[in-house]
Amino acid sequence: MTGEFEDDAARSSAQPTEPQRVLLASSEYPGAAPSKEEVERSVALRQEGNAEYANGSFETAVRLYSAAAVLNPSDHLVYSNRSACLLRMGRLIEALDDADLCVALAPAFARGFLRKGAAEQMLNRRVDAQSSYLRGLSHDADSQPLTEALEALRADSGSSLQTTLYHVLFVSPHLQMDRLFQVLEDPDRLTSAYVEEQAPQLDAQFACLTQTLRVDLGLLLASPVLRDAYDRVTFACGQLLQWAPEAVTKHMEQASRIVQGLGLALRCGWR
Repeated sequence: MTGEFEDDAARSSAQPTEPQRVLLASSEYPGAAPSKEEVERSVALRQEGNAEYANGSFETAVRLYSAAAVLNPSDHLVYSNRSACLLRMGRLIEALDDADLCVALAPAFARGFLRKGAAEQMLNRRVDAQSSYLRGLSHDADSQPLTEALEALRADSGSSLQTTLYHVLFVSPHLQMDRLFQVLEDPDRLTSAYVEEQAPQLDAQFACLTQTLRVDLGLLLASPVLRDAYDRVTFACGQLLQWAPEAVTKHMEQASRIVQGLGLALRCGWR
């Protein structure tokens, strides 16, 4: 979907892109800005990471990219490359985080939008992914990887909106959601013992509920039904983790999805 990994540094040198806004400006560093030697060492680490990626050593590559980012936090290529690596490792939310940071640092860097769209597509946020691919093509209309990714996305007949609405409107009524929210609204009832006893039912309920937290942001903002569902789900996940965190971690199979879902909500600024 994302095409072969390419040395983004080589591509950048062929099509120079200057960041329009550096998020980590000198005044924001805890100490001094990176020295010339630190920048050079960061580039060397990034290139080492590229070699490890090419060999399939993704964990080693991530460590090298991370070390490079510490030395030079404003290098957008580090985040682009690490995003590609994290995507191959199945760490989709982290891959999206790095892609978001990459395009924030270098808004005209087309490959950053390829990374962003790929992560969104893997998260089944198809509308967001299409928007990212189109934004990338607006900066590099001849990009074959972006063109192929967009064509593949459009050829895929799946639909995250229909899936989400199906869960919200048709599946959830059969899972006694009203009874669940009665408990969630009463901290005296929301105990570790309750979570342990009701874990199978809670897993079924939250497997449904957390689908809503992976909806496309564009669709979320346009749909009152989804916004209402999103509010309810963030409340449910937050209450469960606030009042019985240890029991959720120990007894619920959906614990990681609950945490990831809330993470996505925080990333989009939902309150």
